[in-house]
Amino acid sequence: PLAIMATNDRHESRTARSQAAFLSTMSEVMRVPAGEAEAAAVAVLCALEHRLFGSAPRKLESQLPLKLRERIQGCPMHAGMPPAKLSADEFFHFVADHLDVTPRQAEAITIKVFHGLRIHFSPGEAEHLIAQLPKDLAALWSPRAAGS
Repeated sequence: PLAIMATNDRHESRTARSQAAFLSTMSEVMRVPAGEAEAAAVAVLCALEHRLFGSAPRKLESQLPLKLRERIQGCPMHAGMPPAKLSADEFFHFVADHLDVTPRQAEAITIKVFHGLRIHFSPGEAEHLIAQLPKDLAALWSPRAAGS
């Protein structure tokens, strides 16, 4: 029983550190508090997951901290909706609806979240993800889009 408790404590500690590191990166990149960065990341990741087909959503989730993964999987905005080939404008509207912002604001948020994801994701996973996006969305992954 004590060994199980210790294992659970280590897992929870690792989960918390992973979440904190991810949110710290996002908060720094976006220059907003962690709560706002998390909401933005969830909105963009939900839209991304809705845009991806096959095993890609699971691969995307595998790159994320557990608590964030749970928020995306339980997202009411796309629950039960089949994946869709969203254009960049449709993607921004999806994010805008999530965050109750304008599509123009959603575009700026998406660029910042993509920049944070580029830092967080493995290069191979980022390339796999980018390959599934239309050119106008894929272009937003470039460092140039984020102004870096």
